[in-house]
Amino acid sequence: MITEEDVLDALRTVQDPELGQDLVSLDMIRDLRIEGDRVQFTVVLTTPACPLGMEFQERCEEAVRRLPGVRDVAITMAADVGSVLAPEQENLVPTVKNVVAWNEAEHEKIKSSTRRTVK
Repeated sequence: MITEEDVLDALRTVQDPELGQDLVSLDMIRDLRIEGDRVQFTVVLTTPACPLGMEFQERCEEAVRRLPGVRDVAITMAADVGSVLAPEQENLVPTVKNVVAWNEAEHEKIKSSTRRTVK
C-alpha cells in the first residue's frame, strides 16, 4: 500500500538546484492524493515562467514511479506568485494585481525597446 509519507520521501529526492533544498521542504508539493495505485499532486512554482518547471515535473514523476505499487502519476503544475508588499501596503492600488518597477537609469532603454515592440 502506498502511503503519503512514502510519496513525500520519494519527492524529497527532487532538489531545486538554485535553492539547494528539496521540493517538499520548500512547500512546493501540494494537494497530494493517493487512490489505489494512482498518485496525484501539484507542484507549485514561484513563477509561471520558471525554466525548471518541466525538469521538476519529470524528476518528480521518476521519483514517485520508483515506489512499489505505483502505476499512474498525475502531476499538475501551478504557480504561486506571492505579493512582496507588506500587509499594510496590500491595497495601495486596489485594481492592480502586479506592479513592474525599474530603475531610472534603465528607463530610456526600456521605453525605446517597448516603442519598437509596439510599432
